[in-house]
Amino acid sequence: NHEIVSPAVVRVSDGNWHMWAVNAGGSGCRSETTTVDHRTSTDGLHWSAPHRVDVSGPNALPPWHIDVVWVAEIQEFWALYNEKPAFSCATPALRLSTSKDGITWTQHPTPVLRAGVTREFKDIVYRSTLDYDARTDMVTLWYSGARVDDDTWTWSAAVERRSRAELFLMIDTPEPARRTALSRTMVQLLGAP
Repeated sequence: NHEIVSPAVVRVSDGNWHMWAVNAGGSGCRSETTTVDHRTSTDGLHWSAPHRVDVSGPNALPPWHIDVVWVAEIQEFWALYNEKPAFSCATPALRLSTSKDGITWTQHPTPVLRAGVTREFKDIVYRSTLDYDARTDMVTLWYSGARVDDDTWTWSAAVERRSRAELFLMIDTPEPARRTALSRTMVQLLGAP
């Protein structure tokens, strides 16, 4: 129970499969913390024993939901995950980490997205995903999140496209410098007034 949350499976090539999953130790999102387990497979059916990997790094909260893609053109894994505060299901930020081997990860210092950037994502940014198009060097990000009004949760989704250079500049730039520009972009994407 809650030991293989949000598994992300990547087939790099024939006989080279990887899976990352969040382990909440049986307590779900109300757990104090989570870890990420990595497994490998040669056929996508039979998996190795789990080995813990540090996707989030020392300066971030642990993951709750994770998605991982293999970017063959640069030989790199990208992990997109929402951060989980202790004992809470309300995830406040979405982060991106990168890895050459799927085991040793580099966490970028600034979140891709924070709760509160728009009315639709006022209280939570949640499970999200991404795709890289090598032909255009563009990254498409699909976001999900929610706001709560009078104990009623309203969930929304948004999509955003950025060049790879712009995305990595954004997540490697200190947050105060980019907060205003990102808020304007998200408002336009969601069609908010």
